[in-house]
Amino acid sequence: MTEEVSAFLVRIDAFRELVSELRKRVDKDVKYYNRNEDGVKKDFIELVLRSLDWPDDLVRAQERAGRGLVDYCLKLPDGREGLCIEAKKMSIKPKGDAFNKLTDYCVSKSVEYGLWSNGRQWVLICALKGGKRPEWKEVWRTDIVEDCFDTLVCRNLFQISYENLPKLSEIVQSSHVVEEIIDFGIKESFPEIVRGVCMAVKSDPRYYERSFPDEYLNVAVYSRLSVLRSANKDNEPVRGPKPQPEGKKKKRVKLSELVGAGLLRDGETLFFVGPGRHQNEKAKIVSRQNQLRHKGKLYSPSALAQQLLNSKDLQGPLYWRTRDGKKLSQINDEYRASKGCAK
Repeated sequence: MTEEVSAFLVRIDAFRELVSELRKRVDKDVKYYNRNEDGVKKDFIELVLRSLDWPDDLVRAQERAGRGLVDYCLKLPDGREGLCIEAKKMSIKPKGDAFNKLTDYCVSKSVEYGLWSNGRQWVLICALKGGKRPEWKEVWRTDIVEDCFDTLVCRNLFQISYENLPKLSEIVQSSHVVEEIIDFGIKESFPEIVRGVCMAVKSDPRYYERSFPDEYLNVAVYSRLSVLRSANKDNEPVRGPKPQPEGKKKKRVKLSELVGAGLLRDGETLFFVGPGRHQNEKAKIVSRQNQLRHKGKLYSPSALAQQLLNSKDLQGPLYWRTRDGKKLSQINDEYRASKGCAK
């Protein structure tokens, strides 16, 4: 492993610890942050910016923007303004006209992107993008409490790091291409990855204490990495029905069955993982009706996915995940396997 990669992984671990600490603050002191915007700035936004390597002298607070003052403006190394940030107390939610003021700040400074945050929720908008509805300007949103750290919190917030912000426009526009290239790289280098992990495991004293056979280690590492690789591959939902193999068809799994088996909880929040502006849309499980509750109405997982994407013939379980990133389709397969049914 190169020193550069090692240093980056140290940063990721430090950022993970920070997010863990921020989650504890939300749980412990949410009432304080619900009414205190200055507390959100000091205890959340400024800590995140420092963790993303922003020097204090390039983070300008209360910067003049049009007729008002923007909470923060990030300056690029060449002196240009790179990002406007609007802070809110935690009780204010990112919906409706929440981004109007931030959009005005960005336009007045000719800054393409703005960041809205109440400490817990972070929303990146493209202020110069057309469209009357505020959500059309949204690029991504992240909830540091609800969202999985590896798949959303880390990936999204690192886009505004000191190193990445100068290229933010290219990153946003090309993110899907980058993910395709990464998938290809993982596929091509998978044998080397397995060998590398096996070597690292063998350097652990606990490995020799237990005298694992090499073949057992190889199979264990391969299986574990295959699960991770499959999860990564499964991140992009597939449009249209998946062709079924010859023989037994998949048994339809009800939400009530998953709750009864302890794989999900009644009232648990699921997150939409489809493309577009509805990414991370939330719905709660109502096991008695075998449906999801979304904005006061009940839907099957497939029906709600179809509505959010305005498309038909979608496999709903591919579009919903738990807080820890596991897809509903994977949980269904686990349940089928426990019952001896075809996957």
